[in-house]
Amino acid sequence: MRATRNCNHQCPADIAPPPHSSLSVNAALHEAGATSEDVIKTQVPVVSTQQSDLVADWEVVRDAFGAHGLPSTLVEVTVLGYAHRLVEVEAIAAVAD
Repeated sequence: MRATRNCNHQCPADIAPPPHSSLSVNAALHEAGATSEDVIKTQVPVVSTQQSDLVADWEVVRDAFGAHGLPSTLVEVTVLGYAHRLVEVEAIAAVAD
């Protein structure tokens, strides 16, 4: 699933990892014994000054995590750590031992 915004932007939640990364959020969750249903909160920094970009990127992330309606913070930022990355997704999950 790709965000609808310009360039070769990918939303990294499996959803689709960025080209330089082999790790997606769903893969990381799986390695920890969790699924997207175990995610209790997300934070999504987005490089943009346009509200329409923020909304479009949020809709991709929201849809990827399903219908369980988790709390999330969408944050406008000026730059992320890797060139050409426009969105990151931080997901916090809780699983029982």
